[in-house]
Amino acid sequence: MLIGADGAGSHLRAQLLPQARRVETGVVAVSAKLGLSNDVRQATPPPILRGPTLIFGPRGCFIFASTVDYEDKPPGGRQHYDHEKYVMWGFSAHNEVLDFPAKPASVGGQDAKAAVLAQMRDWHPVLRWLVQTADASTATAFAVKTSVPIQPWATQKVTLLGDALHNMTPIPLCGTPWRFVALSSLCPVAKPT
Repeated sequence: MLIGADGAGSHLRAQLLPQARRVETGVVAVSAKLGLSNDVRQATPPPILRGPTLIFGPRGCFIFASTVDYEDKPPGGRQHYDHEKYVMWGFSAHNEVLDFPAKPASVGGQDAKAAVLAQMRDWHPVLRWLVQTADASTATAFAVKTSVPIQPWATQKVTLLGDALHNMTPIPLCGTPWRFVALSSLCPVAKPT
């Protein structure tokens, strides 16, 4: 069995289900990260250090933030493939709020951060600090896309999973339930014969 779990830009989906299009939602996101130094750890709000955190703001804007942190000495002595520790955030707003060009990916990191900060004037200073302190070279802007519904199709030994199948917006609880539906539908197929 081949399971295409190669993300929103899935090459396997393009071959298997060319009718499964992704469309822009009218929302733009900017994401960036900053290294998890002791200073950053102390300044970051505890909920963000504990896990994914969503903060809603005015004008339909919101910021998602989370920490990627590893134990220095993992159990069993196995090393993580990625040793980088950081806080990442993603700010989302309607296109007209951020007023980016038609191709948001063309916006440079410093300009993307400045656009986000302009929308966060009344937000908590610590959240503004996370955006200001983020490494501009890690900042990226992109149009948020989602999948359009398609009719069921017959699969045999090739199928899709996750964003490769049903790309959802980064709005919490949008995609998670569908991942469980997709996984449960694989159970009968994945049984050994």
